[in-house]
Amino acid sequence: MVQKINRERNNVVKSFRVDGVNVLACESKQELGLLAAEHVQVKIRELLKRRACIRMVFVTAPSQNEFLYNLTLSRENERCRITAFRIEEYCISNRMEIVQTEAVSGRQK
Repeated sequence: MVQKINRERNNVVKSFRVDGVNVLACESKQELGLLAAEHVQVKIRELLKRRACIRMVFVTAPSQNEFLYNLTLSRENERCRITAFRIEEYCISNRMEIVQTEAVSGRQK
């Protein structure tokens, strides 16, 4: 069960559903990045309660800066239990093709 996010604190100005997907609009991209990071933190905690480790894929693009910044600020994550993949480049033809990925792990080597 995903915990509800405090929408008042994050200055959500509009909330609606499209094709079964919850859509939130915030006052700024900084607020939206914080809200998205909080939502992902809840899901990470939920998954780590059920699994020894998890894998995640992130897109590194300027539009994701605020989200990724806020996600890295969290001290709650057990980073040694998370393997993250970063998509650096992709191209779109008839389907999306991942051209290059880089694995990043919190595990000590």
